[in-house]
Amino acid sequence: MQELQQIMQLGGTVTTVFFFLWYLQKKDSINKETYQEFNNTIKTHLKETNKVTKVDSKSREILAKRLQEMTNVISNLKNGKYYKGGE
Repeated sequence: MQELQQIMQLGGTVTTVFFFLWYLQKKDSINKETYQEFNNTIKTHLKETNKVTKVDSKSREILAKRLQEMTNVISNLKNGKYYKGGE
């Protein structure tokens, strides 16, 4: 009789351990999926950020060149190279 009780207790323990391991495996697979989705989101964001950064840099280069040209024109106007008369 006592052996039967020990077997029953052991069976409950084995069942508990089995379900616990099953739960951990399921949880790990969910965590991996979440991790992969997060990584994909970050990769996509970084790709788009790089594209925008390149366009922004090019725009700033063009703006800097145009501002330099405008500064040269204003400087030349002040020195009278383009305009005779006035101030």
